[in-house]
Amino acid sequence: MLVSAAAPTRPSAIVSYSHAETGWTPAQAAERLDQVHRLVYALRTVGAIDADADIFHPNEDWTRWGPARVAASDFVLVVASPAWRDAWIGDGDPTRNKGVRAEADVVRSIEQAGRPQFQKRVRLIMLPGSSDADIPVGMHGITRHYVSGFEQSELEELLRDLTDQPKFLKPALGEVPVFPAAMTTHTPDVARLETGTDGVTPPQPVAVTPVSDPAGRAERVEQLKAQLEALPQPLPGEGPHLPWYRLRQQIESRLWNELREETAPSSNLGSTSTGPEPSVEWTPASNVQVAWAESLGREVGYGASAVVVHLIPVPPAAITQRLLSSLDDIGPRIVRERRLVDDSAGLTRASSGEDIFIESQPTQRVGGVSRGRFLALRISRSGQTSVWYTLPRDSMGSVLDEHHLRHDIQAALGLGAGIIEATHGTAVARVAVAAELVNTTSLTGGTVDELGTRTQATMPGAFRSPPRIDPDESVGVRDLNGPGSWTVAGVVAQLLIRAWSA
Repeated sequence: MLVSAAAPTRPSAIVSYSHAETGWTPAQAAERLDQVHRLVYALRTVGAIDADADIFHPNEDWTRWGPARVAASDFVLVVASPAWRDAWIGDGDPTRNKGVRAEADVVRSIEQAGRPQFQKRVRLIMLPGSSDADIPVGMHGITRHYVSGFEQSELEELLRDLTDQPKFLKPALGEVPVFPAAMTTHTPDVARLETGTDGVTPPQPVAVTPVSDPAGRAERVEQLKAQLEALPQPLPGEGPHLPWYRLRQQIESRLWNELREETAPSSNLGSTSTGPEPSVEWTPASNVQVAWAESLGREVGYGASAVVVHLIPVPPAAITQRLLSSLDDIGPRIVRERRLVDDSAGLTRASSGEDIFIESQPTQRVGGVSRGRFLALRISRSGQTSVWYTLPRDSMGSVLDEHHLRHDIQAALGLGAGIIEATHGTAVARVAVAAELVNTTSLTGGTVDELGTRTQATMPGAFRSPPRIDPDESVGVRDLNGPGSWTVAGVVAQLLIRAWSA
């Protein structure tokens, strides 16, 4: 006959079976009842399914009770046997197995209501003694479970099926790879900008006049803007592997420096291209206490490896609560004045009695490549200023390019010095510089020019402790806010790379 399992919070499962087969001995019939009883017992104790069986209800009218439970159940578990197969096709002695025939008629009604529901609700159970020859015609496409025992390991596939716990789950869709085109043709002048395509060398950005001589700045700005307009706008798949894209980055960087000098005369960053580097006076600084990134108590949405630069006044100079509260507005203004983010980029602010925290919105990748960018700024009551910059990355991870790392550290030094000047004025003349690389598990070696095209990468610092540069020397605030910042950034970048690759 049948077995029922029903509970409000669990799927109900009806096991439809025949008590005896033609030619069976009483011992064989008793063995079948034992198998069904053990199956019900396992569903209750191993599968935590509230199972019921006709053997527990000897006074029921099984020709009515069984079909009603089949119609109302989530699952119908059919034990394959010759008698059940004959009931399905209407064969055999109509005076025998009336309960099974009534249940088979209801299962037939499920099939006629639609094949999807039929396959969803009906399962074939192959107990010991069942064979594929016992499967009724029309039910070969139904999911079947071969039950050889009644322990959890032997019933796992059946229990997974009934409780909707598939063994194999499809992973979430990854990021669609974007491959660079063999030739970019969306702008007519692109071919002229590619070295070697027509024998013409790409145009070079205008030379940078020393910042100490502001004469002609307006003319230089207009020249740089005109060069940018002559270059294509990057499309998906176009990145640093293209010469004109790298040229665009150089021009944007120089234009940014010129505009920053125009809007913030006190922030004189030196040239990073030619000419001797300015000398910087380094003074020993002992017992400088630095709060590293992991102890700052702020969740930073990296999305890539990052460099963190910490500036600590020497001697220590705390910030009053009044000044700290004013930085809630001053901090974002300085970030925007220095053009560390796009005009349209959002900045989130969070403040407490101990610090001000400013974070930029995540950047979008272009052709699977993202450039390094300002990520966050933290100003602490202790006087320490910390600046996060993400490193350039592609689908293979972030890349530690010394030249670009130096650029980012220079920008971080300038921002930190600007904050210190805004809070302390001339009261703080020197600061100790500390730096670290964070989120370095996927940090790779190489250059930015390789991003988007590389097929392999080296990760000598993977799974090591984050490289750190302790603050054992101090430099002048003016050096960090002027031409000397390029020199300081170069020293810090070299030390970080050496610590990472050691």
